[in-house]
Amino acid sequence: MYFASRMQAGRMLASQISAKYAGQDCVVVALSDGGVVVGSQIALALHAPLCMILSDEIQLPREITALAGITENGSFSYNHAYSDGEIDEMVSEYRGSIEQQKLEKLHHLHRASGGGDLIRDDILAERNIILVSDGLSSGFALDLAVQALKRVAIKSLIMAAPFASIQAVDRMHVLADNIFCLNVLEDFISVDHYYDTQDVPNHDLVLKTVARIVADWRAPAKTNPTNAEGSARDVPVAAPVCEVGDSTRMELVEVKVPEIEPDLSKPSKMNKLMSKPKLLLSKIRPPKIGLPTRRKFTASSHAAGSDPRV
Repeated sequence: MYFASRMQAGRMLASQISAKYAGQDCVVVALSDGGVVVGSQIALALHAPLCMILSDEIQLPREITALAGITENGSFSYNHAYSDGEIDEMVSEYRGSIEQQKLEKLHHLHRASGGGDLIRDDILAERNIILVSDGLSSGFALDLAVQALKRVAIKSLIMAAPFASIQAVDRMHVLADNIFCLNVLEDFISVDHYYDTQDVPNHDLVLKTVARIVADWRAPAKTNPTNAEGSARDVPVAAPVCEVGDSTRMELVEVKVPEIEPDLSKPSKMNKLMSKPKLLLSKIRPPKIGLPTRRKFTASSHAAGSDPRV
């Protein structure tokens, strides 16, 4: 199965996940920049916050498969593709190199996070965690994510990906309470290979999107202040607006409705009007549902970060 874009894959996953978890306390946790594009569609469907786990692999000379990995919060895990004996042998031989790489990778991840908290324990606690990837060649990224989540008491763990290798799906069954995978691949080529459009934005925009969704989700309901003329009714705040894969938007425009007691002792045209209150509805711009209009963009506009698709 091939997908037009990560946005399309995210919407397909969102339709399946929301059928089971709509209305429940969920948090979407992306495992990569591409995972943020997929996960943003799920977060919008569930009205849930979107977080991100940054991780990096530790490689050894002449070894194609990573020996271990480390996450932004310092969680460290060895790759289960190796046996315990193989890990012990390589660690004893390359201990100094491994420790040096751990420090370097951790420093790099802190810089890549932009100095902010991409994942917060208070957001994750006692909620359904949905780990989202844009494609899994192995289960190693899942192992790293699970290791990073061990410090938090969560309600359940769900894993979702548009496609994954057989090895990755096997690992998902071991680690997760529930899984959503649209396609299982016997011969995995690469993640980008299965998308017609490469719609992964630059990393800075990804960080801003994650921060924006979390901030909007945590923001309290807005209240219109009371003035001398009367009180104004509260108008609900729109659901979080996602900048990545922005094909669905909803905005509510605040309209103040003053509640003033008319003075009927002095008949006037204004008093007559106010004695017959009329319902003033807030203006609602309904969400635009469907794929965004295709437009052509040059490579230079995408590199400059002006591509509105991201």
